[in-house]
Amino acid sequence: MNIVRTHTDPEGRQYQVIDFGKQIGLYDLFLRSQKGNDIHWKGKVQSTGGQPYPEEFSSAGVDHAALEQAYQAAQPPKPIASKDSAAVAKASRTVAFMPLMGEKEVKQETVQLTVVPQVGPEPWDLHVLEGQGPKSGRAGKITIGTPSYPSAALSWIEQNGEPIVHNIWVEEDVRRHGAARVLVDAFRRHVSPKVTFIGPYSEAGLASAQKLSDEVRAKSTTWYKAARAHEQQ
Repeated sequence: MNIVRTHTDPEGRQYQVIDFGKQIGLYDLFLRSQKGNDIHWKGKVQSTGGQPYPEEFSSAGVDHAALEQAYQAAQPPKPIASKDSAAVAKASRTVAFMPLMGEKEVKQETVQLTVVPQVGPEPWDLHVLEGQGPKSGRAGKITIGTPSYPSAALSWIEQNGEPIVHNIWVEEDVRRHGAARVLVDAFRRHVSPKVTFIGPYSEAGLASAQKLSDEVRAKSTTWYKAARAHEQQ
């Protein structure tokens, strides 16, 4: 993504002219305007010439959701603010325990995990589950331990045909013993050889995601909102 031009008007609305390096819908050059949470997109075709000023862009046929998703995916990931860490940690656990819609087990196997160094590697049940997520898209979970009450869980959702890991939660007693890597390795075997993470991330979570995955993207709030709604039921 290349930001061609940035301008802020006297009322505080920021305009960005953006070239994603590809055509999205009808256009290949875009205007994003934002003031607070109010965001709008317009587009134009670069080959028509002229200067990339706001009046040259059109809102006709613009896929706002696809453009905003592409924009957010291109942002460098950042850890969440420390004041939000407790709420996100709680939501992460909730997501790990939330059943998928139409959930079914597609694979079960035994993995080795060393939790007590004096004991050494021990066998743990690993379950691969698939179903649908909050917006009815294809989704899945991989759990260590019982799916309804796991000791560790990885959750993923399909976006534009690509499985994306959006949550890894590990029980306190099992942390720092390689459970996250076991989950990611299982994801590579059973879901996709490429591992892409999406936030939100704690500072430690971002470091772990960068270490374990092939690609780390900025945050998505879809599952966080779903977790908060589930907590209130």
